[in-house]
Amino acid sequence: MATIHFILQGKGGVGKSMIAAFLYQAAAACGKSVEAFDTDPINATLAGYKSFDVTRIDILDESGAIDPLNFDELVEKLAHTQCEHVIVDCGASSFVEFGNYIRQSNVLELLQEGDADWNGHQILLHTVVTGGQATSDTIFGLQQLTQEFAEQSIVLWLNPYFGRISVAAAGDKPVGEFLAERCPSIIAVIALPEIKGNYGADLERMLGNHETFAEAEATVNIASKGRLRNYWNTVRADIARVNII
Repeated sequence: MATIHFILQGKGGVGKSMIAAFLYQAAAACGKSVEAFDTDPINATLAGYKSFDVTRIDILDESGAIDPLNFDELVEKLAHTQCEHVIVDCGASSFVEFGNYIRQSNVLELLQEGDADWNGHQILLHTVVTGGQATSDTIFGLQQLTQEFAEQSIVLWLNPYFGRISVAAAGDKPVGEFLAERCPSIIAVIALPEIKGNYGADLERMLGNHETFAEAEATVNIASKGRLRNYWNTVRADIARVNII
C-alpha cells in the first residue's frame, strides 16, 4: 500500500512543484521509498530535479484534451507502484480536464479499493492557497477541489511567499482554520514559513537550480546555509505534525 499525493491547483505559479519537491524530500528523509510523476505539459519543474526519481507523462494532447493512452499509463503505474509514497505534480493547465477525467473514470476510488494484482492505496489531494494577488484565485481552486472531490482527503498548504494571506471574512481567525471549517474534506493545514530578509533569495536560487535543500546547502555560504536549514527544519516539522509521510 502506498500513499499517492496529487498536487492540484488551477492557478499557475503558486508553488505546486515546490510543494511536490518538499514532499519528496520529506519522505526520503524519513527513509521511505518514493517516486514521482510530472504531468505538467508546460512547466515540467519537478522533472528538472536530477536527484529525484521522476517520470514525465504528458497527459494532455495537442488540443488540450486528456490523452487517453498516457492517462491510462499513469494510472497503471500508480496502481502497481512498489514505493511507499508517490507524488503526482499536476499542471495548472490540466487542472479542469484532469479533474473531470479522474472523476468520470472513477480512478481515485479504484486506486483506493485495490484489485487482485495490487493493494489499495491511500489518496491525498494537496492544494495551495497563496498570498498577494493570487489569493482569491487559489481559494477558488480550493473550492472547486472540495466540491468535485468531497469524499477525498485534502491537505491545504498556505504559501505566503507572495505576501500575507488575508481573507476578510475570516476576521481574527487564522486563515487555515477558517478555510478548514468551511471545507470539511481538509484534513490538515501546512503553513509555510513567512519569507523574511534574504530567505527569499536563498529559496529562489535553490528552486531555480532544481536543488534539494541538501544540495543547496553544499554550494552556498554559511549564512545562506543557516537560513535554508532553518526553513527546511520548520517545513519538515510541520509535515511530521500532520502525519502524512
